[in-house]
Amino acid sequence: MAKKSKKKLHFFWKLMLVANILVVLLLLTSFSSSFINPRVFWLPAFAGIIYPYVLIVNIAFIAMWLFIRLKYALISLLPVLLGFSYFTSFLQCNSEKSATGSASAFKVMSYNVHNFDLYNYKKNWQINYEKRNKIFAFLKNQDCDIICFQEFVNNCSGEFKTKDTLITFLKATNVHAEYSVVSRHIYEFGLATFSAFPILGKGLIKFPNSRNNFCIYTDVLIGSDTVRIYNAHLQSLHLGNSDIEFADNLASGNANADEKDLKNKSLRILRYLKRGFVKRSVQAELLAGHIKKCPYPVILCTDLNDTPFSYAYYQLGALLNDAFKEAGFGLGTTYYNIYPSFRIDYIFLSPHFKASNFKNVKTDNSDHYPVTCLVEKKKQ
Repeated sequence: MAKKSKKKLHFFWKLMLVANILVVLLLLTSFSSSFINPRVFWLPAFAGIIYPYVLIVNIAFIAMWLFIRLKYALISLLPVLLGFSYFTSFLQCNSEKSATGSASAFKVMSYNVHNFDLYNYKKNWQINYEKRNKIFAFLKNQDCDIICFQEFVNNCSGEFKTKDTLITFLKATNVHAEYSVVSRHIYEFGLATFSAFPILGKGLIKFPNSRNNFCIYTDVLIGSDTVRIYNAHLQSLHLGNSDIEFADNLASGNANADEKDLKNKSLRILRYLKRGFVKRSVQAELLAGHIKKCPYPVILCTDLNDTPFSYAYYQLGALLNDAFKEAGFGLGTTYYNIYPSFRIDYIFLSPHFKASNFKNVKTDNSDHYPVTCLVEKKKQ
């Protein structure tokens, strides 16, 4: 009996060792998702999405082996240390200090407002003012110099005022707005950049593989410097409420569906994810190419719709500094509808600037948290 128990225990630890090796391979694959273009090979992109969870499992294995067999802890420890820069994209411990007190420091916000919850996304399609008014009240207290809105909506008839109302109370009253969709000749959907600084020029970057996703850029005069503000919304997943609910239930182990239904719904979400990875790779390359040619210092506010462990993020992060990594604290979560760890909204800065007081403000007025930071020119 003792021999059988010993054999079973030996088999169990061998199984744990194999499982450990597999999750290490998955961790390494998630690292590669930043460098492998999804148009060439898209599977690593899926590993990038689940990086935080794969990391936690590897840390659990390290803790386990420390008590069982010390040398096996190195199996996960070395890859975790190798990917430390990825960890800092997920969690930051910068001190929450203000800018240096320079009068030139200004406040930037990037905010996907989810169309101000115009119709409350319900079947009766009645205009809903509740979230819009809450967002207005929130913005009044933020005192921002630059605000970049994604999924912005403007009403031409004045029934659901946004643009005209915002300029009545914001410090940032100079507006650059572009729209990709106009519904019933009344509702304009797109991007809007509000600036407290004079606007010198405007431009539009269309993405060839998407009608609804695009980028605008606005040249503003800050002090004696011309600065280009990019406001970009990259390929959305276009998941419906039922898809989001299913993914949420699946993640929490509460998916109530038969085997066929489970398979079909899972494949549907995977197809949407794959299509998004591929489309964003094209869009991010196009945007990065435009930024490379920009003659001015750059501020990029974007709903990237992708994590910091993605090819799209790497294309932009290789050129610009991520304000969260420079000045954030805690988890960088900005999208909370499916998983509680998604960071898909960003403020990127040219090396010309430094960031401080980065915040992802926890408010439920949209499915995205707004992100803000103080920005100032570095001393020469």
